[in-house]
Amino acid sequence: MIGTETFAYKYSDSGEILEKKSFNYNGELNERRVYSYEKGKLINELRYNNESILIYKQIEKYDSKGHNIESNFYQYVEGELIRRMKAVSINDEKGNWIEMKQYMNDELKAIKKRQINYFN
Repeated sequence: MIGTETFAYKYSDSGEILEKKSFNYNGELNERRVYSYEKGKLINELRYNNESILIYKQIEKYDSKGHNIESNFYQYVEGELIRRMKAVSINDEKGNWIEMKQYMNDELKAIKKRQINYFN
């Protein structure tokens, strides 16, 4: 049967998405996402399956200027942590990453570097 997935959103008074629910074509819950913010920046995202079991967690860290410096991702199966991923960034004066270290289960997997040229 062909159907349409639908979404329901809950917003904060300042317009940030606090919760997102997705429903299948029968109207049954597929997934629920819950978001947390600090000073207007996303700091946490939690994803739950249709049985309210945690399947994914994301935690963001920012420097004093509000630039993202670390992202942590956790994947779960049946409530058990199966994978941890982390990205640690060094940013330029405009807040764009110029070096990023990527880890999988605490093992360094990649170092990416980039040069950004700005024009006046």
